[in-house]
Amino acid sequence: MKKKLLFLIAFLFVSISCIYADIEVEREVGPLKKGDIIYESSYKVRFYDKGDYYIGTIKIKSTGAIKYTYEVPLFAMELDPSLEGDVQFIPMLVTDFAFKNDEIITIKAGGIHVFEFNINTYEVKCTSDKSRIFKYDVKTSKGICNPKERDAKVKQLFESDLKKIIEKGTRLKYTRTQPEKKKLVKVEDVIAVAETALFSIYGEEHIKREMPYRIYKFEDKWYVRGSLPEGWEGGVFEIVINGENSQIESYIHGK
Repeated sequence: MKKKLLFLIAFLFVSISCIYADIEVEREVGPLKKGDIIYESSYKVRFYDKGDYYIGTIKIKSTGAIKYTYEVPLFAMELDPSLEGDVQFIPMLVTDFAFKNDEIITIKAGGIHVFEFNINTYEVKCTSDKSRIFKYDVKTSKGICNPKERDAKVKQLFESDLKKIIEKGTRLKYTRTQPEKKKLVKVEDVIAVAETALFSIYGEEHIKREMPYRIYKFEDKWYVRGSLPEGWEGGVFEIVINGENSQIESYIHGK
């Protein structure tokens, strides 16, 4: 009787372990570092009139002399409002995050969806599916690619809140000498344009106290704003720059 009881306990333990092994997709994937730049996986949940989305992102942080953060969307997963959100997140949790070579980071979500991120151009492509838009499949408990959706939608969903800030924000028109016209691709180049303009208006020391700078991009516009240490009160700078020609469109500093 005692042997049968021990066997039953062992059988139940193994069975439970197997069940959890099947559903436990998440595991620790540490951040990557190259020079002063740290890359890590992150996510956001966006709520829209036409549906909610879970958006996987890559967060870029600079720890050098010029500190900043910038985030790039990897994929979007449409959420089913009739299901628990946590259940739908699991199939797209990042399970692998590593450098493929000097400029490409390979990201694997849910163990099967593979993405490549170029650290120089910030371009993302999915090498395992035909689209970066997914939907939770109840039958398989996996994220299923929607091939009818274009990759551009991921960017549109991610930038929707920023659109309101840029288009409706109250800022001053920039009337000083504009920088030399050139296309801005790298965050460091955007910061150089922003600092040159802001230093001449508010002073270098004042602006640098607002690091890390928060960098965002909406369509062809770069939006840069300052930040304050936790617990501090007050306003920060904001500046909008045209990424196609590096011309400064507007700026302001809150009180």
